Amino acid sequence: MTNRKFSRKRIGQALGLLALGLVLLVGSAGYGLVPSDIPLNRSQADSTALVECKVIALRGDVNIKRVGDDQWRQLEQGDRVQPGDEIITPRNGWVLIVCGCFQVSINPDSHVKLEDFSAVGGESRLIYGTSISRVERCPVGTAVKIMTPRMVLGVRGTLFRVAYDKEKDLSEVIAVKGTVHISTLPTGKNQITLTGPGSCDRGGLRITVNKEEEISEPEQVSINREEWKFEGDGGRKVDFCAP
Repeated sequence: MTNRKFSRKRIGQALGLLALGLVLLVGSAGYGLVPSDIPLNRSQADSTALVECKVIALRGDVNIKRVGDDQWRQLEQGDRVQPGDEIITPRNGWVLIVCGCFQVSINPDSHVKLEDFSAVGGESRLIYGTSISRVERCPVGTAVKIMTPRMVLGVRGTLFRVAYDKEKDLSEVIAVKGTVHISTLPTGKNQITLTGPGSCDRGGLRITVNKEEEISEPEQVSINREEWKFEGDGGRKVDFCAP
């Protein structure tokens, strides 16, 4: 009886991994993100198990510097990315990366480092530029952290935009769905929690953080849905505002 249960468990895990692979290969043919309920297929207790991160859509000459490699190389659709990899997009470039239930759009003229992604969470660093992220339908206990030089964001079940202007040394967050907790860097002396209105049609809640670690008063802003849509090479389209 024990062997039969064990066999069924292993078969279920194998089928789950196969389904994940098929979803990532197919991506999204029309507007809309890849399904946000992609299973992690790992025990929640196994916090060291890495989640596969893959390029789902891409536009332009996006470059990647692999961990342990000093050379920048061109990133291709379908490529996998690993913890420690850095990605730079040119002014006409853009890339969508999916890591389990975490989806991040690295917008034009941006530099991002993927620090770590495991079965219970992930961490990325926005060195400069803009990214839009969606964290939905994750296993209980999953936590994602996004950093800029001036702040760190802890997010759960969230749609949000992060920007860092290196010339002004200014970070910006716009929360649309879910909750974003923000702590200033480097000291963490100021903190704030934002809860988005719930949809792009209802706008977003915006704050900025400057080099003195001052957090602006939250303000309601409208969302230009066209700025949350992207089209990759080959006509692959993504809409972060889609349900």
